[in-house]
Amino acid sequence: MEHLSKQQLVLLAVLISFVTSLATGIVTVTLMDQAPVGVTKTITQVIQKTVATVPTGASTSAAVAIAVDDQIADATASVMPSLVRLRDNDQGKIVGIGLIVNRSGAIMTDKNLIDNINIPQAVFGNNNSVPISISRFQLEGSIVFLAPNGNVSTELQPITFGNRVRLGESVWSLSGTSTYELAQGIVTEIGGDAGGKVLTIHTSILSELLPGAPLFDATGSIIGIYTGANSKEKSRSFYPVAAAKEGVPK
Repeated sequence: MEHLSKQQLVLLAVLISFVTSLATGIVTVTLMDQAPVGVTKTITQVIQKTVATVPTGASTSAAVAIAVDDQIADATASVMPSLVRLRDNDQGKIVGIGLIVNRSGAIMTDKNLIDNINIPQAVFGNNNSVPISISRFQLEGSIVFLAPNGNVSTELQPITFGNRVRLGESVWSLSGTSTYELAQGIVTEIGGDAGGKVLTIHTSILSELLPGAPLFDATGSIIGIYTGANSKEKSRSFYPVAAAKEGVPK
């Protein structure tokens, strides 16, 4: 320090002050009045180049928001090919949603729903309608597995089962009779038994949902399914698909 000239000391002091002030967004230029013209010009050039490379808070926030939106869109896009609409051909209308769980076309849905369908059909993504029948169901649960009785004639994409559900995490659901509508909420409560087994996933989702509608997280993993047992609640609750994973037909 003792070998520096006055100009160099002034330059060093201003640069240190500038770098330190970046953290608070305030630039201190008091010493600029004491610096020679040549030093002032050099400092000004350094400041201009440095400021040009520092992103503003608004642009950073916008970039983060875009990244989150893209993640949600990607998650939704990954779930949609794994859904089928369930139709009661006797009534001629869509009454529920099913989740494809293997490449043979096995479908998971609400057990209470299928009990009330006279002539059940599954409408796959290519609008191909195939008769379906029960292959297995939970004795003490809300899930039934269905098998297509015919050629699906499309490549099937099974769902990805979620490994866990966390209180407060953002979740989404898809439902609709003709086009899919996206509903968003958070996990507000996780109901379980004394052994820690998850039995119900309560959410803040208020939208009307068809039986069998999926609940998925930001990665596109399915963590729950909407069943008739939850249909009377104001906010939507879901049955955890992990509780039925072992029963998926091979």
